[in-house]
Amino acid sequence: MTDPAPTEESGSLPVERSPMAPATAAASGMPAAGPGTPAAAPGTSVAASATALGAPAITPAAAVDPAFERRAFVRRMGSDAVRTAGSIFSVSRILTRSAAAAGQAVMTELESLQVGNAAEEPVGRPTADPFAIPAAGAEPAAPEEAAAAAEEPAVTGTGAGPAAPAVPAATDTAPGAASPAATTTAAHATFAKPPAPAPPPLTIDPDQRALLEGATTAVVAVNREGHPPQLTTATVLWDGGTIRFATLGWARRTTMLRADPRIGLLVEGPGDGRFVTVTGRARITDGRDAHDAAWPLLLREVGGVGEAAAEARWQELVAEDLDRAVIVVEPEQVLSGRR
Repeated sequence: MTDPAPTEESGSLPVERSPMAPATAAASGMPAAGPGTPAAAPGTSVAASATALGAPAITPAAAVDPAFERRAFVRRMGSDAVRTAGSIFSVSRILTRSAAAAGQAVMTELESLQVGNAAEEPVGRPTADPFAIPAAGAEPAAPEEAAAAAEEPAVTGTGAGPAAPAVPAATDTAPGAASPAATTTAAHATFAKPPAPAPPPLTIDPDQRALLEGATTAVVAVNREGHPPQLTTATVLWDGGTIRFATLGWARRTTMLRADPRIGLLVEGPGDGRFVTVTGRARITDGRDAHDAAWPLLLREVGGVGEAAAEARWQELVAEDLDRAVIVVEPEQVLSGRR
């Protein structure tokens, strides 16, 4: 056990001197404290002590400029933003390429499935329809063949149920035999909407005909959408199959008849209480054809004076209003009654 190193007293406090002090002082460039080196006075700063010992003075660090720190922060933020944007762009390109590759793969798979479905479809004559109408000149199928065709399972997709055996397509068609296309067309024709039944023939008894032939005026009923029918009077003429009366092309009843041609007429007898109702569809004749359609009305109006008088009357009507029209009613039902 070694004795403690000797100490020197500085004032009232003992100062311990380490054996490593000379080496440390030599390494730092400061003179080692020895017996002849004065000790630092109490309360003296480290810098002052070092200066007293011959070492360079230690100055506090210079103050940092706040503007410099802000510029450095902004530069760091800009660099980080550029790097982040580059990373996002790289990721977006990768996602775009991945989506394009996935879409191309899906399209390729769908095309392969379509090609596979087309290859699995049977080729040959279509399945016979027991309700099909045979084409003209085609021989009717035998009952055995029709039953076999009806028992064949239908092909509903790629493997949904047993597929019907493929039948080679016929290359030659016998004279007078219907082709598969004609048979298919006939099969589809069976599902078409049937034509509307023809209206029953119009029957007019002698009393009704006599009232119609003697009629000169009638009450005309025209449909109005969303409103009760419009009632007007007109000078009418029965020509044996139709009733006609003259009007104007711009008249309200003419406009409504263009939208809905259904019409009704009430013809009264010669003061004995009898009447006839006629319902049917109106046909509007206007323009250059209005002259010929109104000719029977003009002849009756002039009272058999002649065609010149009828033509003069027409010129008077055209001078008053050029837009002339004639309504021709084709009866669908004729009813009679008495008040």
